Amino acid sequence: MKRTVKFQAVVSNNVIMIPDKYLDNVPHIVNVTLAPVSRSHIVKGSKSNAGELPKNYFSTFSFSSKNWKFNREEANAR
Repeated sequence: MKRTVKFQAVVSNNVIMIPDKYLDNVPHIVNVTLAPVSRSHIVKGSKSNAGELPKNYFSTFSFSSKNWKFNREEANAR
């Protein structure tokens, strides 16, 4: 493969599948640049068969730490 190719792929279990049409001349070492595709949802891995989750599926969690006592030395000792 003497030229640069660009394609979109789904990352599944930390594996990026190269489309078949590029497999004939793939060198052993390649440069990889990851750029997210703007999408309104999160795609789960194909092995989970769970489908897609809406973008706002997870919500934020907040709590008041006003009366929370923190001792750094005690935390580091754990």
